[in-house]
Amino acid sequence: MTYFLEYLTLHSVGRASIHSLTFHDALSKAKQSLQGLECLRAVLRYTQGEGPAFGEGVVTAAFTASGGWTTPGPWDGDLRRP
Repeated sequence: MTYFLEYLTLHSVGRASIHSLTFHDALSKAKQSLQGLECLRAVLRYTQGEGPAFGEGVVTAAFTASGGWTTPGPWDGDLRRP
């Protein structure tokens, strides 16, 4: 399965594909990917099949610099809004 990591740092915006069989492994890989980047916000998304990739799909986890990693809640995963 492919998960999609989208993130915002102090200096850039980035994207990465994460291949994993489980959500927990994908989240662990996402955390490793962001180490040392001064990340402000990030979302880990999942889409079944070979359909849409970045910017679409279910938000499975979200990161904020002030709150760390969480599962989806009131925040919709839009990096432009808190």
